[in-house]
Amino acid sequence: MRNSLYGLFIILLMTACNSKPTVVEPVGQTSGTPTPSAMPQTETSHKVLVEEVLQTSKYTYLYVKEGELSQWIAISKADVSKGAEVVYTGGLKMKAFQSSELNRTFDELLLVSNIKLAGAQNPNLFDELQKGKTDGPKEKIQAVAGAVKIAEIFSNPEKYKGKKIIVSGRCTKINFQIMGKNWIHLEDESGSKSTLTITSQDAIEAGRSGVFEGVIALNKDFGAGYKYDVIMEEAKLK
Repeated sequence: MRNSLYGLFIILLMTACNSKPTVVEPVGQTSGTPTPSAMPQTETSHKVLVEEVLQTSKYTYLYVKEGELSQWIAISKADVSKGAEVVYTGGLKMKAFQSSELNRTFDELLLVSNIKLAGAQNPNLFDELQKGKTDGPKEKIQAVAGAVKIAEIFSNPEKYKGKKIIVSGRCTKINFQIMGKNWIHLEDESGSKSTLTITSQDAIEAGRSGVFEGVIALNKDFGAGYKYDVIMEEAKLK
């Protein structure tokens, strides 16, 4: 699963950036034929200082320094500040990498998926970098006819498995564009101790209330620590 997620990140990044790299080189690979989705067979950890940050709609470009070496790396969109220290392993080295959104060609760029803040204990991809937006006003939750309470979903998950339903609640956190999706955490006032995780192309600010319609899935494991007993997928903000 980890290899497939890494490959998916590379494919999405190359597609979104309209990239036409002339060279692809898996960093740290000791044998085998390099391919765009290959994970390095041996990986060295690199602790780097972020000297410049360029944000696009889905991806973050970091100019980082390690000792005397400085280079550009690209990661899935994350909240990274200049002066931060991050640690990454592996990556794919690209040359003549074009970003149409930045209107820029990078002479050399390292595409990285396995990265975290220096000193962070959680090894999962982006879990520390993408904490999500959690601030904002707390709006009153809308009362919507036909909406299913979150407590009811968790109490009777099999009843809703594979079904398209409506939920109404308040966003407690949102993580943008992880694996090509926004990950929304929704709470209501039904007494449930759990928040419902929703994946969607739509977005809502933390603290805002909203109504989502999507399909309930059970026991979903996306890899990289993203495992859910109950989740709503393909959701749309109504």
